[in-house]
Amino acid sequence: MNRFKLQDKLFNFYCLYYIIKMSFWDKRSPKAIKKYQNKQLRKLIKQAYQIPIYKNKFDSVGIQPTDIKTVEDLAKIPPLTKAEYREWMNEELKTEEAKYYHKTATGGSTGIPTTNIFPPKEYAQHYMMDLFCWMKGGYNPFFGKTLTRQPGDSAVGSKSLIQKFGILRRAVFNTRWERNKIVEKINAYKPDFILANSSELIYIAQWVLANNAKLFKPKYYVPNGENIDGLSEKILKSVYGDGLINGYGCSEMASFAVKCPNNSYYNINESSVYVLVDINQEIKEKGNGNLLVTPLYRMRYPLINYEIGDYVDLDICEGHKVIKKINGRKNDTFFWKNGHVTIYMNLDDITLQLKDIFQIRFIQETDDTILIQVVKDISTEKTEGELEKYLTEAYSKEFKGLNIKFEWFDVIPPDPNGKIRNMISKIPQVM
Repeated sequence: MNRFKLQDKLFNFYCLYYIIKMSFWDKRSPKAIKKYQNKQLRKLIKQAYQIPIYKNKFDSVGIQPTDIKTVEDLAKIPPLTKAEYREWMNEELKTEEAKYYHKTATGGSTGIPTTNIFPPKEYAQHYMMDLFCWMKGGYNPFFGKTLTRQPGDSAVGSKSLIQKFGILRRAVFNTRWERNKIVEKINAYKPDFILANSSELIYIAQWVLANNAKLFKPKYYVPNGENIDGLSEKILKSVYGDGLINGYGCSEMASFAVKCPNNSYYNINESSVYVLVDINQEIKEKGNGNLLVTPLYRMRYPLINYEIGDYVDLDICEGHKVIKKINGRKNDTFFWKNGHVTIYMNLDDITLQLKDIFQIRFIQETDDTILIQVVKDISTEKTEGELEKYLTEAYSKEFKGLNIKFEWFDVIPPDPNGKIRNMISKIPQVM
C-alpha cells in the first residue's frame, strides 16, 4: 500500500496523537520547549537544504546547514516571501507525489491565492492546531456542545453513538438562513461554543441589536477566517459575551497563536512554530516588525522565516514568546499623492473611539481619493450627513487634503473570499 494512503487511513489516530503532543508541550518549561524546538529545527534544516529554493538562500549568505544549531540561528536565513512560496507550490503541484497529498487554498488576501500541499500525517497536526487553540482558550470540544457554520443544509454530529453519550457533540447552521432562523437555532441548541467567520458573527449580532432580540450567550466563540479590529471586538462582546477566543494564523500553518478570554496578548503554540520579526531588514527575537514564522512540523515543504504579511509587536513573557499586538497587514498601507502615508494602526486607534458607528471600512480608490463604507449604529439619531461630517473630522489628520467619499450600508458586504478586510487599496501592491 502507498504510504500516503496508509497515513490517510490513520488520519484520526494522528490527529489524536498531535493534540495530546501539543497539550503536553504546552505545559513544559521554556528550557524544555527550547530543547525540543532545536531538535525539530535541525531535522527541518537538513530537509530544507535539499530543496533548491533554500539551498540558494543559504548559499547567498554563505551558510551551511551545520551553521543552524538553534532556533536563534534562524536569524541568519533570509525570509521566504509569499511570491516565492506560491511559485514553488505551483511547480510542486505538477509532481506525481502531490496527488496523494491534502491541499488547501489561501484566501488570496494579498491578491493571488496559493495552494498549500500537505502529506497526510503533517496535515493531521495542521488540522488539529485550530482545535488546540480552542482548548488553550478554555473550551473542551470533546465534552462541550459545538455550533459551527455550514454552507449546506445538512445536520451534523447529532446521531452517532459517542455523541449520544455527550462526546464531540456538534450542530450546524446554514449561512444562507435568515438571521432570525440562525438566532432561533442558537437559542434552541444552547451551544457552549460557536465557530463562524467574523463577518457572519457580526451579521448575526447586528440583527440581534436591531431587533432587541434575546440571544443565548455561549461560554466561548471564535471569529474564524480573519483578524478582527477593535470596533468589531466591542460589538461581538456586547452580543456574545466575554468568551472570545481569538485565534491567529494563516492557511499555510493554521492557527499558531491565540488570545484567550480576558488576555491582552496572544500565546504562541511553541512546539509547532518559532517566530521572529524583521525590523528594517534585520531579523530580531522581539520588537515591532514584520512577522516571520517557521512551522517546525512542515518537513516535506518547509517554510523557514515565512513572511505571512503582518506587522506585530513580539515580546517575551516569563520565558515564552507572545504577540502583544497585531498592527495590521504589511499591505494595509495607503500611500497618498501628497506624500502622507496611512497605516492600519492609526486608523484603528481612531475607530476605537468612534460613537454612533457599527461598522466601517476604508478603500483607497486612487492616490488622492478615499472611499469610507459605513454602517451606522441602530441607536443613533444622527443623520448620514451629520455622521459624514463627524467622520471627516475624526479622520482629518489621516485624510487631510484628500477627496473623501462615503457609502452607506445596512451591513458591509464581505469580500469574494468571505472575509471582510477593513483596509483595501485599489492601487496594486504585490508581496
